[in-house]
Amino acid sequence: MTGSECRPCSTDDDAIAPYQLSHAVSHMIAVASDALGTLELVLRDPTEGIRIPLFGVYPVARQALEAGAYGIWMIAPDNPRLRRTRALRIQVQESREEMSLITEFLKDRGTDDMPLKKKKARERQKQARRESRVDKIAVVAAAAGLPTTEVKKGVSSMRTLLDEVDAHRPAPIATTRAVWQYLSGLAHPSLLRAIQASDLDQSDTQDPQVQHVRMTAKEDMVLLALDVALTVVGDLLDTAATRASNPAVRWRRDDLGLPPGWRLR
Repeated sequence: MTGSECRPCSTDDDAIAPYQLSHAVSHMIAVASDALGTLELVLRDPTEGIRIPLFGVYPVARQALEAGAYGIWMIAPDNPRLRRTRALRIQVQESREEMSLITEFLKDRGTDDMPLKKKKARERQKQARRESRVDKIAVVAAAAGLPTTEVKKGVSSMRTLLDEVDAHRPAPIATTRAVWQYLSGLAHPSLLRAIQASDLDQSDTQDPQVQHVRMTAKEDMVLLALDVALTVVGDLLDTAATRASNPAVRWRRDDLGLPPGWRLR
């Protein structure tokens, strides 16, 4: 979805160029679509029909959910000032995270020899002399009549963003934040969350104090992850289609691949 395909987006793009909202939303759609395509590759077994990894689907489902949520957060508000402010806030947050990454790479390490230390020092000096990208974004915000203080906040946390997404579109089953937190525990090596999300087959051993436990993927938990990820991404595409007045952007939901009878909005 480009600004030329979306009159409101085109107006937004012109107001905050070169940090076009339509480019950011299109990227979120691309990331979410790629994540969902990866889930299909993982889950569809060419010989057996379906395979369910124990934990591997959850990080990818979380990626789809996050990309969809970022896109909705930007494009859902009817107020154009809010859309533009949020688009620039994301730009600010990415700029800060990029600088943090560069700083981390340029840290001196105990194994660095003197030539490498000098090279890193020169690179740090170059970074210090460069005009802050955040300042450039703030200039664009001011020219567009947007609150620069708000823009410079960036995105405080994923939790806050998800709460604001739920204000635009009530989440199915539980809040989007609750499902995201659940998936996060499975994307990270949380033993407690892994036990909660697995079917446990216990068997006795010769030692009465010891049992063996076989963990297998709990189908309902996998379906929950897929359901919420699909719903969020579908809502992003529906919202983008509305903004673009282009029904081709809308996602048809007649073949989502979930079992019949599973909760779908």
